[in-house]
Amino acid sequence: MRRNVYILALILFAGAVSLVHAQDIITKNDNNGTEIRAKVLEVGVDNVKYKVYGNESGPTHILPKSEIFRIVYEGKGIDVFTEPAEATPTPPKEEEATYRKRGYIGMTFGPSYLTNLEGYTDAGISVNIVNFGYLFTRHIGVASSIFATDYTVNNGTIIGAVAFMIGPLFSFSATPAQKLEFDIRPSIGGALRADEDVDAEGSGFAFGMGGSIRWNCLRRFSLSLNLDYLNMELKNDDYDIDRSSVGIALGVQVRL
Repeated sequence: MRRNVYILALILFAGAVSLVHAQDIITKNDNNGTEIRAKVLEVGVDNVKYKVYGNESGPTHILPKSEIFRIVYEGKGIDVFTEPAEATPTPPKEEEATYRKRGYIGMTFGPSYLTNLEGYTDAGISVNIVNFGYLFTRHIGVASSIFATDYTVNNGTIIGAVAFMIGPLFSFSATPAQKLEFDIRPSIGGALRADEDVDAEGSGFAFGMGGSIRWNCLRRFSLSLNLDYLNMELKNDDYDIDRSSVGIALGVQVRL
């Protein structure tokens, strides 16, 4: 009796092993090497027809041979169709992700020259108290500034002006990592005369055109070299004054 039980167990085990191996294994040519337990029905010129193992009465599936790496048949035969796909490496993050920022705020300082009063004044200074820029797209944004100019006339009198300017910002990168950027800043605004003579008051319209080279030396800070042209039409009840200047300035910005 015990012998019969052993024989029956052996038969059942052999049947189970047979069932496990009585299937075809389709390995897809993808990054994961996906395996499909199947019963292959037909290997055509371009496609392979099969049924899912365990659902032989179900629908017939068709898989292009270009998507198959190999088929291991239940009879131990193997068909290899393509080379397995290599896992696609994750591209390294560009340095641009580290250095590119949308905006900046800072200040600039440098010499300024009155072009329409040459010989009447010495070189003065221009201080950009607030130098702000923000990009809405990769290349276009808005820029604004609040600055003051100061010049010494030949007779020792100091003349100057304070202005607020705003306008579009056009920015272009010279390197893929965005470490070096060129800015163009046309602007308009209002100016207030600030001469040493308190009676010499006046205000009016201002127009400017500026260009900058910004070096994003650190993730949160940048240095800049600026070249700016400014024209101010200052008026009061007695006279009109037209002042045009060109300035070169160095700046430091906090990147936003």
